[in-house]
Amino acid sequence: MTFCEKVTQDGKPENPSHIFRIVKSGGSFQLLAILDKSVNTKLVKIDIFKVDENGKETWDASVDVDVENDWVWFSKQLIFYKGGDYTVYAYTAEDKLLCTGMVKVIVEY
Repeated sequence: MTFCEKVTQDGKPENPSHIFRIVKSGGSFQLLAILDKSVNTKLVKIDIFKVDENGKETWDASVDVDVENDWVWFSKQLIFYKGGDYTVYAYTAEDKLLCTGMVKVIVEY
C-alpha cells in the first residue's frame, strides 16, 4: 500500500510519502494498492485506525471502493481531519486482508 498525492491513469503514484500535511479544516491524499494477483471481488473495504503512542489502534473510519474482479490495483482518496499516526487495512468483501499501510498526518495551523 502506497500513499501519494495523485495516482496516474495507469496506476503510478505521484509524490508518494508516508507523511502528509493537512490544514485544520481537513485534507486528502490517495491510497494506492498494487496487488500480486487480481483482487477477485467487487468491493474493497478500507478500515482506518488511529495509533496512539503505545501502539494501540482505535477505529477511526471505514470507506468502500468499488472494484472489478480482475483488477490488480486500485486507488481511493482518503480524507483526514485529525493529525496522528494511522494504520490502514484493505479487505475484500469476504474479509480477506489484501494489504496494509501506515501513514502520519500532520495538521498545520
